[in-house]
Amino acid sequence: MDSDHAGDKETRRSTVGQVARLDKHVVYHKCNVLSVIGLSSAENEYYAISVGACSGLGMKSRLEDWGVASKLVVHSDSSAARASTSRRCLGKRKHIQTRKLWTQERAAAGHLSFRRVRTNANVADLLTKSSREGR
Repeated sequence: MDSDHAGDKETRRSTVGQVARLDKHVVYHKCNVLSVIGLSSAENEYYAISVGACSGLGMKSRLEDWGVASKLVVHSDSSAARASTSRRCLGKRKHIQTRKLWTQERAAAGHLSFRRVRTNANVADLLTKSSREGR
């Protein structure tokens, strides 16, 4: 999972990149714009984690229907966003929409876990950067 902060210059919405892998094979990728405007990069990364967790839980459910056991691990390069998933409240972040707090419940129930990925090893990073940024 990765997101940029207010990457769209007109709407100030952030782009989210998702890459799903089964073992080392990419089985799904998606790039879309968040429906909410985050007030900080940490908030946008948390929203990105929520989007990825939702997609991942759906994929995990389909795999289990087919008899394939799997564990859902959401990788993020944002330590602030990962810290937000490990608590059971808003903490210092007062602006996060409460409908996005379900990821905390799912993590506490053991349905998914969150892991750190280095920024330079985050493959979803490719989906959130425009071609102009590298020039």
